[in-house]
Amino acid sequence: MLSKEVSPEPAENTPDQAQKTAGKRRRRRGWLIALSVVLVAIVVAVGAFVAWAKDTYPSDAGVVAEVQSDSRVVYEELDGMIRLAPAHTESTQGLVFLVGAKVEPEAYVGRLAQAAAAGVTVLIIEPPLNLALLELDSFDSLTASEPQIQHWAVGGHSMGGVKACSYAEDSKVTKLLLFASYCSTDKLAERQDLSVLSLQGSEDLVINQENLHNAAASMPENTDQELLQGVTHGQFGSYGDQPGDGQALISDAKAQQLISSKVLEFLVPGK
Repeated sequence: MLSKEVSPEPAENTPDQAQKTAGKRRRRRGWLIALSVVLVAIVVAVGAFVAWAKDTYPSDAGVVAEVQSDSRVVYEELDGMIRLAPAHTESTQGLVFLVGAKVEPEAYVGRLAQAAAAGVTVLIIEPPLNLALLELDSFDSLTASEPQIQHWAVGGHSMGGVKACSYAEDSKVTKLLLFASYCSTDKLAERQDLSVLSLQGSEDLVINQENLHNAAASMPENTDQELLQGVTHGQFGSYGDQPGDGQALISDAKAQQLISSKVLEFLVPGK
């Protein structure tokens, strides 16, 4: 007669085992809650940053209208940039200009229109989230639409100037134009073929003066730094007052005339 095998009944969980299982579940829930809180915080922070970056300093519509009606200049709004070009002459000189943080590219057309009228094709770049340091396109990519240009300059205002310094490392660039800005590295120090014009405002309370002073020692030998009397940080563009800036001692119209003449002399000597 065959004996019948009886399967052993599963052992009941002991109080200690049940307590360990419950503890694991609580820890797992705790980790999930913590992770959810972190993810929500990241989403909120990113959203706040994007909203901050998109809250731009608006350009002066009157100055923009003057440039658009200037018969000497061709004004074009292209994908990711504003293009200013001479209306009555072939252009072989170009300037790539990077805007200040949260400043609309239109704010610089008044300061650069005189150079365009004199023969310089100006490309004012609109960077991602209005922050020049986020511009990832190469210099060749930014200038691909202008094969006729034989001589290139780069420039920028404030944060845009810092980014312009990195583009100036390209051997095709022979001039660097800085508005209330400086280079954050010494990579240009040995460039014998690079001319630099650094324009600063006497009433600029936004720029870090210590950093500006320290950066001067790392600039190329052919660097000209000029202090424009009465000019604030914000007057290097036409976008109104900027928080933390100084009090302008000259009008925006006079600041534009002064800056435009310095830019023209630098980019097109003798004009």
